[in-house]
Amino acid sequence: MNLTIDNEYENILINAMRMLPPNRVELLVEFARFLEAQSLNETLLQDETEAAIEADNAQWDALLATDSAQNMLKQLIAEASANTVRARPDRSLLTTNALHREG
Repeated sequence: MNLTIDNEYENILINAMRMLPPNRVELLVEFARFLEAQSLNETLLQDETEAAIEADNAQWDALLATDSAQNMLKQLIAEASANTVRARPDRSLLTTNALHREG
């Protein structure tokens, strides 16, 4: 894509964004970041062979199979469960820990 086309799309995107309410702008930014990550992922995968991916997966499998890794994963799961965020009917957020304090 050349610079002129990039500038045209940039202007179209900025003008569209200016017309949106704030919550829609947030969605637009999230979508743009998703597309950026997807593009980066595609670039990274182009440079990696199937054999390299399989070798990398085998290393992760071996690492995660260790007792210390399993214990760490269990600890992370417990911490995440203890800090679960829930939405109240008024849409404010409340963690599980705060729920226990409130009764």
